[in-house]
Amino acid sequence: MRKSILKKATAVAMSLTMVVGMTGVVSAAHASNGADVATNAKVSSFSILTEEDGGVWKKALENIRSDKYPNGQVAGKDFVTEGWLTDQNGKISTSNMEMFVKNTGWDGEYNKFTNALVGDNPWGLTMTVSDIPVELGRNYTISFKIKSTLKGTVTNEETKEEKTVDSKHILFKAYDQKSKGEPSVNFTSISGATSGGYITVKNGDDYKTVTATVKIPDTRKAYGGDVMGLKFALGAFIKTFPEEVNMKGTVYVKDLKVIAGNQYTVKFTNGSQSQAKYVNAGSQVTPASFSKKGYTLAGFKNKATGAMYNFGSAVNSDLELVAVFNKTAKPGKPSIKVKGAKKKATVRYKKVKNAAGYQIKYLQRKT
Repeated sequence: MRKSILKKATAVAMSLTMVVGMTGVVSAAHASNGADVATNAKVSSFSILTEEDGGVWKKALENIRSDKYPNGQVAGKDFVTEGWLTDQNGKISTSNMEMFVKNTGWDGEYNKFTNALVGDNPWGLTMTVSDIPVELGRNYTISFKIKSTLKGTVTNEETKEEKTVDSKHILFKAYDQKSKGEPSVNFTSISGATSGGYITVKNGDDYKTVTATVKIPDTRKAYGGDVMGLKFALGAFIKTFPEEVNMKGTVYVKDLKVIAGNQYTVKFTNGSQSQAKYVNAGSQVTPASFSKKGYTLAGFKNKATGAMYNFGSAVNSDLELVAVFNKTAKPGKPSIKVKGAKKKATVRYKKVKNAAGYQIKYLQRKT
């Protein structure tokens, strides 16, 4: 690579879903409180030049035609993003991941009409943990340790002085693996990184601990499946951090865990009928819906205490709530007065106790 930080690469609109080899997974079973649900997750990597996507990204770059690139961009010259997982005697797992980075590259997003640099594109070099089973509405705590030996040099265009760069930003995100575009799952809290998921690692520093919490959305419409992915973007941020280009080294991630948050079981019963809900610790539960002919559901009582349950209170233990019904009183007889004049009639009635509603029928003949 030319050591100048002003090196340009034409942007290509590419999907961020550049991980191959994924297989279908079954729906997640309910995990026990505190369980590490990432123990059987899959680890994979992607780079433009190793072509885990079948060469789609590489071919798109090679097919770009412009005045500057009349024959398209050339692999190894105009784009060089490359890296792969280091096979530690077959021990690649969430507890011990190593990714050798041959070159972070200098890719970015450019305006296709003006060639002006408009944004970063670090996704041409990624390390991914996929197929982590999750449950709708549940909280999870993600934690791992990370360090780097990445290093590179840049040249000042005016003074021609070289500068060693040994600090690198890595973008970390949790995402909905099954939905189109792999939308992010928002962090509810994070330490060791910015709120946006930027982790700063420096060659020579010891492992840095990153801890983040997420809540999976409550509905299938809001979240597409029963699995979550984690992705580390290792490519260059040529606009935001322009010195971090053409870097080489190894990124180490170890002790990655995804811990299921505490939930409690709330069981609703009505005779032989029952419904159960898992509720996050400290959250409220919504009542179940039961019906009984001739009766009105008045609420639920705590089976253990016999007291009526307050649905505004927080759930911090398993509960069994029993439906309480009151006999529905029969409505009183309505008092109706009708006053007619030509084609107009006025109907007056008094409010009746225990009436669910009122119905007025109009007939064109006498009864």
